[in-house]
Amino acid sequence: MIADGSKQKQKFLLFILDDMVEFLGPDFLGPAYPAIAQQICGYASSKYSAIRQAAVYGIGMMAQHGGVTFSTISQQCLESVRSAIEYPMDAATKEKKGKQTQYYHAKDNAVAALGKILKYQSTCADTNLLVEFWVQNLPLTHDMEEAKVQNEFLAETLLKAPGVILEDQSGNLQTGRLEKLVVILGEACHKKQSDEDTLDKLAVVIANLSQNQAIAGQFQSLCDTKLSEEHKARVMSIYQRCNEEVRAKVAASMA
Repeated sequence: MIADGSKQKQKFLLFILDDMVEFLGPDFLGPAYPAIAQQICGYASSKYSAIRQAAVYGIGMMAQHGGVTFSTISQQCLESVRSAIEYPMDAATKEKKGKQTQYYHAKDNAVAALGKILKYQSTCADTNLLVEFWVQNLPLTHDMEEAKVQNEFLAETLLKAPGVILEDQSGNLQTGRLEKLVVILGEACHKKQSDEDTLDKLAVVIANLSQNQAIAGQFQSLCDTKLSEEHKARVMSIYQRCNEEVRAKVAASMA
């Protein structure tokens, strides 16, 4: 790794390494791939937010494009992502809004990398633990491009297998996750946070939760108590767009 003082060189190196794992992958890189992965992961705990952001982006790309080879580096990648998500905001960052923005962009990208691991490499770790950590760190608040990707993945998971998000390994509803989901929906039900197709999927998700007799009352109560009036209005607006046409469109997109 390049010395900490060479921030611009670190960024330049990471951009090259990120491109290599995204566009070349393990089949082309061969024996060099683990060393490249180690280099990228090594920067995930950098004191510089921009460096952490570039590192976790690369980890997300390794999850998405690494195929079966990812299993050989998964533990290192997961530990690096956790380190980046939990990286504390120091006093100097707290004093400047620009640095705070960079910090939250780096954290958003780390959470997004975790989401990519869940989506593309779910067999590499305890899915229930990963989902718990991922959900607790949603919604993304600064990187709206990554927010749209994560919100789409969340919506699709809730449509395909809602128990993955809402239940424990024994199939019991986790009230804490349902409460967190309500908070996430308050943010995600907005065109800034989610594409139109994702908003349609969220409309079906909200309708399904509202019509599920086992949890409908609890879901409504949480919406009433945990959301601001603005966020309640967002969720209601998306819920109201759910009709048979939207359901059919969403079903076709998920087929």
